[in-house]
Amino acid sequence: MSVNLFAPAAVFFAAVWPLLGATPQEAAFLRAWGAHARNPNDHKAVIEACQSVMDKASTLGDFLPAVKTLAAWHLLADGNQADAVRVFESALTSDNTPKPVARFADIQARRWLTRIDHAQTEKALKAYYKENVEFPSGL
Repeated sequence: MSVNLFAPAAVFFAAVWPLLGATPQEAAFLRAWGAHARNPNDHKAVIEACQSVMDKASTLGDFLPAVKTLAAWHLLADGNQADAVRVFESALTSDNTPKPVARFADIQARRWLTRIDHAQTEKALKAYYKENVEFPSGL
């Protein structure tokens, strides 16, 4: 059994942050993050929480890419790779934004997309090897 050591702190901050004067963007982000912190293995609940705040993208502001990467990771963990890739790709930025949250979300999305590409390449190479008993000569 794994224990999420961050869950109590995240739940606390999700409950207390609004009292400390959180912006609407921070509060929306914390709703999504709180679902993840409460039970990181309940992928459907986290995806629903993320979608509920992403539906009001203007409310998230700079936190939108972070919620997208959180939702995409849970989609991937839930076995929904096609939707995960689509959401990861939507979190990418085309510039070197000075906004740290968006930059971090971009880095995470690129890392996961690379891992997915790697897994697909590995699968294709194994299938090629099985059929030809050798790897492509161009490798």
